[in-house]
Amino acid sequence: MTDNEHTNQTPLPQGMEPGGGTTPPPRQGRRFRRRTYLRRPEYHMSRKSVIVPLLVAAGIAVLILALGEAAIVTATSGLFNRSEKTGSRSFARGDYEQAIQSYKDALAENPQDEQIRQDLQDAYISYSRMYTESGDYNNAVILLRQGRTVLSGAEAITSELASVYQAWAESLSDQGNFSNAVSVLSAGSGYGDMTSAYQKVYLAWADSAESAGNFDNALTVCENGQKAAGGTDLANKAEEIEALRRLTALAAQSTIPVHLDEEMLDLLKNLLNDHDGVCQYPDQQMALYLVDGEVMLYSGTIENGERTGSGTWENVSVKGGDSLRYVCSWEGDVPNGQFSYQLTKNNGTYTAVTGVAKDGLYDGTCLVTDYNGTIWETNYKEGLPQEADLSGNSGSGDTESDEANTQDQGESAAAIAETAASAGVSAAAADTDSGISVPESEAVLSDTALNETSAGYLTMERSTMQYTRGIIGWGDQTGW
Repeated sequence: MTDNEHTNQTPLPQGMEPGGGTTPPPRQGRRFRRRTYLRRPEYHMSRKSVIVPLLVAAGIAVLILALGEAAIVTATSGLFNRSEKTGSRSFARGDYEQAIQSYKDALAENPQDEQIRQDLQDAYISYSRMYTESGDYNNAVILLRQGRTVLSGAEAITSELASVYQAWAESLSDQGNFSNAVSVLSAGSGYGDMTSAYQKVYLAWADSAESAGNFDNALTVCENGQKAAGGTDLANKAEEIEALRRLTALAAQSTIPVHLDEEMLDLLKNLLNDHDGVCQYPDQQMALYLVDGEVMLYSGTIENGERTGSGTWENVSVKGGDSLRYVCSWEGDVPNGQFSYQLTKNNGTYTAVTGVAKDGLYDGTCLVTDYNGTIWETNYKEGLPQEADLSGNSGSGDTESDEANTQDQGESAAAIAETAASAGVSAAAADTDSGISVPESEAVLSDTALNETSAGYLTMERSTMQYTRGIIGWGDQTGW
């Protein structure tokens, strides 16, 4: 019988129970209804009562994990901060080696930190400059290459590498080690543009070869430099050296005059301007000088930068220009002693002079021969032609007192010249029997200047007399 059947059954009369027995009367009061359970009871919980505890548990787990990660990060950050601070302190006191190691440790813990990368880069560069300043370029390069590897090709380190290679090459070039300088630039070409550095090294190399008089070698250097770096400077240098080579060949022939074409002569002037007006080539026994805008060539012995012994001093001109040449004795880089001189003008006339020079100036008796064979003997003192009286005593030169003292003597000389002119002979012939011919056209009466000749006295107006004080380069030069 089910619970419902039991519940809905009509109660039996009092005292009548199934089975014919009699039941005791129930107790008076609250009625109890007994229920019979045929299966285990089911327990039911609400959704809210389940979710809330789960959320709480998950939150606790997340919090535990977060606190654990924070602890790890805090510990790591502490190590990183200590490394960075150690690096900064080491950098500040100039201990770049320790600074590099500390920054590397900090970077290993935090590879993406740009400030640490910058600090490490600065440490590498500063450390390398200590080597560079001491001339240890090799170690500077090694250090920067290490830094470039650690920092994956940092641009500032790459740029610094290029600068170190250039400084290294320049140092070798200054020592005259040009081939190694070129090799260094070749090794550094992967870190920057070395064109300008190449040009400087090759120009210095060409200058060195040129200074030694090795013109063929200098030309080869210029050609190689143009292939490596190009540029107009090397091309111009090659042209200058070619002009020198041609000039050397001409000078070796000992011919008068020495001519170059106008373009090559201008190149030589530029060369001399670049070298403060003097270029000496001892191996070639040759030197060039720029004197009053004119290129002068010395051929002879050069010792310790000074011209000495016997040497030739001549100008370099364009074809058709005036040419002059002195063959002199030299002492102390200045003509001292006997000399001979010839000036050939572009109109074909010439003048030859022999005599004695002192410190580059005519001193003593000079014998002058012009193109028509006329011989003049003139007395000089410290480069000035001396006036003379009839007794043969020389004056002191271009002074007012000498001119005053010789006024009467001039009048006497004028009388001799006037007598000679009326007789149709030269003044020199009238005074002596030497037979030296002086054209009457050059015998001009004057009481201001007297030139002593081997045969007497010839008066000349100063305004028409252009004299040379001495060898060109040592006095005012106006020609004869």
